[in-house]
Amino acid sequence: MDRAKEAAAFMSQSRGNCAQAVLGVYAADLGLEPAAAFRLAHGLGAGMGRGGGTCGAVSAAAMVIGAAYPDMADSRARHEAVYAAVREFTRRFTARHGSVNCTALLGCDLSTAEGLAEARQKGLSTRLCPDFAASAVSIIEELLQEAAG
Repeated sequence: MDRAKEAAAFMSQSRGNCAQAVLGVYAADLGLEPAAAFRLAHGLGAGMGRGGGTCGAVSAAAMVIGAAYPDMADSRARHEAVYAAVREFTRRFTARHGSVNCTALLGCDLSTAEGLAEARQKGLSTRLCPDFAASAVSIIEELLQEAAG
């Protein structure tokens, strides 16, 4: 199974949040035990601790890009390249989904009791979030391939 499908399946099966799905599929490549990756990403879900901010899949993607981006002789050049890659990730994700903001993506505010109840009633985390996680992984793959030349 490819990584994007693996991340989507993780979300569809309600095994964790979007950030865990994204970081989890890269855990082995980054030298992390899957359980450690899931713990690291746990607080990023639902827009940072269910705050409705930046989508957890997007936050985890920035972590993966930073950890997986190719080394460069000049650390400043790598720093700039990683920042540029994260900005390009954000541009591509926004082009596909209209936003990187969890509240905008889901159409309800998870930071409120009403919004959380609505999201749960509509099954948004298993209906919409698998696509966001898969999309994040697909974009990461594109960017890492482009960086490798």
